[in-house]
Amino acid sequence: MKTVNRNFLEQVGFWLVALILELISFWALIRGLANDEMALFFPAAALFHLAAGGFLFVPSFVLERFRKSSYRYEWHLYGWMSLFMPYIGMAGCVLVALSRGNLRREDALQQYKEFTKRERFRDMYLARVDDAREIISKALDIEPIRDILRTNDVPLKTGAIQYLTSRPSPDAVWMIQQCISDESEEVRYFAHLALVELEEQYMSKINDIQERTQKHYAGRAEAFKMLGGIYREYLKSGLVDEKATPFYSEQARKAFLSARELLPDDLEVSMALGELSAACGDYQAAGDYYRETLKDERFVLEAWLGIFSACYEKGDIKELAVAVREAGSVKDYHTENSENIQRFEFWVRPEEA
Repeated sequence: MKTVNRNFLEQVGFWLVALILELISFWALIRGLANDEMALFFPAAALFHLAAGGFLFVPSFVLERFRKSSYRYEWHLYGWMSLFMPYIGMAGCVLVALSRGNLRREDALQQYKEFTKRERFRDMYLARVDDAREIISKALDIEPIRDILRTNDVPLKTGAIQYLTSRPSPDAVWMIQQCISDESEEVRYFAHLALVELEEQYMSKINDIQERTQKHYAGRAEAFKMLGGIYREYLKSGLVDEKATPFYSEQARKAFLSARELLPDDLEVSMALGELSAACGDYQAAGDYYRETLKDERFVLEAWLGIFSACYEKGDIKELAVAVREAGSVKDYHTENSENIQRFEFWVRPEEA
């Protein structure tokens, strides 16, 4: 059985209150007409009608989801329509809300499963995010766009696609890809153009940096490092399909290997090579690169986690046990990433995890 969504309950509550107020108003009007007591019942009917219409403005001000969404304008329209078209307006608003899917919500668990099914390799390349506020900020930024794409308003949806194109991210690309199968031909066209534009942007960046790597100058090493970085950014963008992922992973690794030849002491390069080697299945090389980064306290926690994972994936339980004992001396994690800390504690101090 699907879990009842909180937003669903909130919306149903507002509609029920408005409908009850409107029904009371209608009852007072009928009672006044039937008993010829309009002087008494008409003011009551008018007050309840105004309360019903005015109540439909409330969600756009009190609910966070609607204050940051285009739906706030719909609630305003519902309110005005109910006020200026007594009784008929309220009935019409309810039908419009139902037809636009305002009271329908997807099963969050099923949506998550579908998302992970389509993006199962993406998490290998996600950049580190230690600040939870950054995650929340991105979620709040993208959620109103998700709401717009669920509507049938073509101009709004094409505008949302253009906005997502200007601020590319894995979530943005995924949402644009969903628009490829939209009912509207115009939306499908804009979505296709957006994906082509994003693809061209990455290819242009890659070509520009590749040209810089072929020139012999002082910044050539940094250019190779940037090339590896842009390949990794492209990999995590959501634009690369599963078949092309190994190719671009190898291109990123080659770029970082070239940077390593020119910057042998750059531990950021070693960390990147460790992650890419692990993603490509070369766990022996990944473990070696991770061990190099143990020299820098910034990477200690992630390096040990990488070593544990590499040992486990290649099936070397003896080496894994040795690594776990060595990591037992680590006390200062130099990170606020609670998930990584918890994973490290699970390996090294399972009785405390």
